[in-house]
Amino acid sequence: MEKLKASGQIVVDTAKYEDHTIKDFRLNYQYAKGALKVEPMGLRFSAGGSFTADGSLNGNLQFAGEEVSAIQKTLKGKTVVKLGKGAVKQSQIFDAIALLTGIADLKNPSFDEGLFNFDIKEQKIYLDGYIHSSLFKIVPKGVMDFEKRLDIPTELKISPTLSKNLGKTLASIKFVDDDQGWKTIPLRIKGTADQPKVNLDQEALAKQLAPVLKRGIEKLLEEKTHEDKKDSSKKKGKDVLKEIFGK
Repeated sequence: MEKLKASGQIVVDTAKYEDHTIKDFRLNYQYAKGALKVEPMGLRFSAGGSFTADGSLNGNLQFAGEEVSAIQKTLKGKTVVKLGKGAVKQSQIFDAIALLTGIADLKNPSFDEGLFNFDIKEQKIYLDGYIHSSLFKIVPKGVMDFEKRLDIPTELKISPTLSKNLGKTLASIKFVDDDQGWKTIPLRIKGTADQPKVNLDQEALAKQLAPVLKRGIEKLLEEKTHEDKKDSSKKKGKDVLKEIFGK
């Protein structure tokens, strides 16, 4: 295999995979010295089943070796996935988000568009991106390894309409609101892709609330200083009256 050299292009107009349709698949490849380089790679797709959306994928990949372990160690590349309108019909991650927030609409949400960047290196997949609708926006930025272990800090932004449905636990927390009244809830997705766990990101929440707490403390100090000045003024007035009337 070290002596083999090859190059070419793979073209597929349309293909079906389970509930998904792949269109306009284009892939250029070069193989030399036991290493395969794929660049560029592109396709359009229509996803079905538990996740429905039309979109496109573009990127590049390269790796060396024949065994799976060798391929995983050397695999690297970048891809960009763009999504049009779609819906999440079945997802353990969204099930967990809906359970944590108490917002049933987040269990099977529809969205208007999405964009995800994947950077594959060091036997990990680094991702960042978003999907959004008129009611919510989810912005994950984290990592998944080849054992499907997850560590993905995620911002969940919800509109005032969805904020009304927050469960009692989260409703009691003073999350930051923007000018339009959207709340930002910091989450952290852990566990595995098969068994994800979603909780509040305590570190991100502390950073988010720090400016709010600072402003609150400053306001209290200003009010206390103002009260102290008023008390001091009253005390001086009483001292003057005492000097005049002896009382």
